[in-house]
Amino acid sequence: MSQPALQARTSRPTALGSRRSVLLVLAALLAAPLLSVVAFGLWGMSLAKATLMEQRRDALAALSETLAPTAGVLIEHDEVTRLRTLVAATAREHDLARCAVILSDGRVLADSDPNRITVQQPPATWQDAAAPRAPGTDDPELLTHSTRFDVPEHGTASLLVAAHLVPSAPQAWPAMGLLGAISLVAAVGLLAIHRWAISILRPLGAIQGALRARARGETSLAALGISPRWGPEAAAWNAFLADQEALNLRLLDHRHAETSGALRTGDSMIERACDTLNQGLIVVDSLLKVRYANGAAAVLLQTKKPQMPGRALADLVKDEPVLSLAKSVADKAGRRRGSVEVDRHVKDERSVLRFSATRASQDGGFICVLIEDLTQQRVADKARDAFVTHATHELRTPLTNILLYIETLQEDGQNDPAVRGKCINVINQETRRLERMVNDMLSVSEIEAGSLKLMTDDVRLDAVFEELRADYEHAAAEKKITLTFDLPPKLPVIRGDRDKLLMALHNLVGNAIKYTPAGGSVAIKIEASESNLVVRVSDTGIGIAPEDAARIFEKFYRAKDRRIAKIPGTGLGLTLAREVIRLHGGDITVESQMDRGSTFTLSLPTSPSATGANFARAA
Repeated sequence: MSQPALQARTSRPTALGSRRSVLLVLAALLAAPLLSVVAFGLWGMSLAKATLMEQRRDALAALSETLAPTAGVLIEHDEVTRLRTLVAATAREHDLARCAVILSDGRVLADSDPNRITVQQPPATWQDAAAPRAPGTDDPELLTHSTRFDVPEHGTASLLVAAHLVPSAPQAWPAMGLLGAISLVAAVGLLAIHRWAISILRPLGAIQGALRARARGETSLAALGISPRWGPEAAAWNAFLADQEALNLRLLDHRHAETSGALRTGDSMIERACDTLNQGLIVVDSLLKVRYANGAAAVLLQTKKPQMPGRALADLVKDEPVLSLAKSVADKAGRRRGSVEVDRHVKDERSVLRFSATRASQDGGFICVLIEDLTQQRVADKARDAFVTHATHELRTPLTNILLYIETLQEDGQNDPAVRGKCINVINQETRRLERMVNDMLSVSEIEAGSLKLMTDDVRLDAVFEELRADYEHAAAEKKITLTFDLPPKLPVIRGDRDKLLMALHNLVGNAIKYTPAGGSVAIKIEASESNLVVRVSDTGIGIAPEDAARIFEKFYRAKDRRIAKIPGTGLGLTLAREVIRLHGGDITVESQMDRGSTFTLSLPTSPSATGANFARAA
């Protein structure tokens, strides 16, 4: 036997043993990070639990201290029902296990669980002593906080809030089990890899020798090839060597086509797909010459698609920020991507375009420029900002009136029944007005989410219009506006959602009074038949321009008339009113003349068959 062959045979066991040692070391190195992951996971869950408990405890303290003064005011004014409603709503909203108001003598005046209430009305006075621990608060699974407050001329009381603890440690066992499973799978995988590696070490040793020869500069296929007796791996290696030169040639051809920026602009599947995009796409080379552009890019840049290839980007885009961005991306030493927004004004029309440039190859062969039209998004953002501004102003007005009349009631109303009655009436009206505004906003959100539902029942129209008259007589009298209701002798009882129908009528009558100058008139005329109800709300107000009349039912839209700039409004009332009436199977239309007034006509089917189908669709 030759000396080289003998040396090769004797060296293989040593190489095999060394590879086994390497695999064992690798297994140990992989096991250590897995154990670290498990330990870190346990520590992280413990830290997260402590942090969540501390945050929950702080939140309970803040809630209790914020709610206690309000509870004291409600007890002082004998508003027990509102106090209990407030306690129940707070418990639901903040996911509390318990929320209660406890007098200092231990009696429970209000509780989120009505069964725990031990006194229905607060006594004139009660003993001011340390109250015993409230039942139900000694549960170790609860976090509690109690805030003591004074009720003038009555005594002291405590506001108790309790919430469940954050998830306990046993609930984290699934995560720990997952970590253990990952570790077990990894260990089994390592064992399988070890056995598989041993089975292929021999052919890999031969391939390793060929690779070392290649590293020393050997290029002959005969020298790099290995004996076929080593199995299918040897055959695959020899086939790989045989195909190497052809593969290298194809790779060089592909790189050449990529760096030269040669793009086919014929009738290809890729080009047709790009033309379906809503965003504009322009491909330019390193000299910023257009190589390809889709149809959307031509529309956004107001040119023709066939005229774009071959032209300089500067001829199509005149905005300097865009050109600077493209030059920076084209520079090999510059950034690989970036974006910039540009405002454009063409023939009194404003548009906002975003240009995003990305270098498509390392050597700057070509650049993709994506153009997005953000005009509608910016319009929506502006409308949303305007809505927030209007809503804030609209909510502030009734709140200010409520505060002013509460102060008047406290200062002058105790000794003057007339002042007290007026203050209570105004506070009641402003509170209901505030409630209507909040309900309008919530209803619009439900419409956008598609979750607005009608609660159908019998609706007595005579009671609805009497309530409407009572709500607006005072507002009309303050502006010296003549408010008249022309009702038929008998009004039918229809099927519908009473609250939402009343809300729609409130918006129509409220707008009529709001936009009618002092000394004008507002008339509500009702016509009822066996199949249809028609309500006409007419005013002698400022009127609506024809271009505004077509859009006043759009969400957030307000007329451009400068006279209404200082009149508060959210732009939601008419939108919501029409949507509600349409859900009932009817509609709202408008007729108006500038400076002569407007007439809003509400038509509504009264037959059960006509409304029932629409209720089914709404549900």
